[in-house]
Amino acid sequence: MSTGEQRLALAYVLTICGDTLIDLGDPAGHALLTEARSVINRCPDPGIADRYLSRIESRHNVAAARSARAEALVEQLTARETAVLRYLPTKMSQREIASELYVSLNTVKTHSSAIYRKLGVDNRKAAVQAARDHQLL
Repeated sequence: MSTGEQRLALAYVLTICGDTLIDLGDPAGHALLTEARSVINRCPDPGIADRYLSRIESRHNVAAARSARAEALVEQLTARETAVLRYLPTKMSQREIASELYVSLNTVKTHSSAIYRKLGVDNRKAAVQAARDHQLL
């Protein structure tokens, strides 16, 4: 199991335990949810674990300390940028994405740079997570 997988597993367990403790009236559950949020915020791609934790925080009225990635978009993505964005979570290279979209490699690179700028990130993994945070994926 990789470090990222271990973090996600830890966050998931902390979330479940915190949820259960709060349901049982134990205030220690809030600390577990806070720790789970801290772990999630350090994950490059928390995916479904972040959404699960958000639902639990909402259900128990726990204020989520969201990461800076969850801030508003700098500006809206164009249709072509959105098309490129949809391929970023895959293992496809930029060259393969270009081939799939019938555009040049330079076009995909340009769109990727614009996506990163608009989402306020600096790499592909962070762009995928920010897009998920903004419900673009």
